[in-house]
Amino acid sequence: MKTRITSAVVIVLQDQGKYLLTLRQEKNINNKNHNCWHFPGGAQKYKESITDAVKREADEELGVEVKIKCLIPKVYDVFRLNFHGIFHYYLCSLTNNKQKIILNSEASDFQWYKADEIAKLKTVPHTYQIAIEAEKIGVGDRT
Repeated sequence: MKTRITSAVVIVLQDQGKYLLTLRQEKNINNKNHNCWHFPGGAQKYKESITDAVKREADEELGVEVKIKCLIPKVYDVFRLNFHGIFHYYLCSLTNNKQKIILNSEASDFQWYKADEIAKLKTVPHTYQIAIEAEKIGVGDRT
């Protein structure tokens, strides 16, 4: 079995003290992450800068343009069978607060949650911990 390492970016979209989560839809409904809330994101492409990956993923998964505020100082490794994912989390804001969220097929819903509300949700691993890390950086209004 061939192994692979993937660099992935995660968009921690913040607006007025809340964070945007999407409800994940897996092709395999038996996947443990199916119907779990999470921060959107995805794999970085070959020769793509990590910040370009953040902007591309925001457009692909949410239909919006984002401003990157900062890298959240927490990186998680995820291991599944022959997969090793290295996840980088970026605190972001919308470039224009009039943008409408338009989900792609990877999610069935989205909601804005405060960090303490995320703790009560069924989420993919590390979602609540990343919200807490974002809170340490500071809650801001749209920028």
